Amino acid sequence: MTQVEICNLALAHIGQNPITSITDVTPEAKACNRFWEPLRDDAFREFMWSFNSVSFTLTPSTDVDENSIPGWTYFYDYPTYSIATIWYVYDESTATTKHENNFEVKYDLTTASSVICCDLDDAYVDASYIMEDPESWDHKFAKAFSYKLASSIAKILTGDEDLGLKLLNIYNAIIWDAKRVASHEKNKKPTQTNRYLESR
Repeated sequence: MTQVEICNLALAHIGQNPITSITDVTPEAKACNRFWEPLRDDAFREFMWSFNSVSFTLTPSTDVDENSIPGWTYFYDYPTYSIATIWYVYDESTATTKHENNFEVKYDLTTASSVICCDLDDAYVDASYIMEDPESWDHKFAKAFSYKLASSIAKILTGDEDLGLKLLNIYNAIIWDAKRVASHEKNKKPTQTNRYLESR
């Protein structure tokens, strides 16, 4: 589904006129455009969806003052990719038990940047990539997102606050089922690193 198709689905949920472009000057397009990006990123943070899940090698941070971030052995630069959430940090020996590894994302004042702190050398991460092109989204996710968008623009376009709450409940129900389905695609333990981002 395209961005316009998802927006029009959201508008249909609240009985509003469709748009032809996200840059239209209509109230409907302006509302969709206003909420699209923050709601998209928030939805990607809710769960480790398989369709936008990526793995890649971390780059050691050479400028971090270890004394300013006590309690950790290794420090890595926060990825420059568009990442919604980092879920796991691991190395080759802990790839099958990655959920047991501790890590922390901290803001380092000495470098004025975020760093990933852990006790693993040559570390990798599993993360949720902010996939901007909705045509690459999972269909169930796109459908659910249309309700999330509709819930946020309902009051602006209709004045009905209760409608927004009802739509948010529908979104949560669809997302719950989508999470259930997506979890079945993660049963296999990884044997090698996904090179998706490393090839970009």
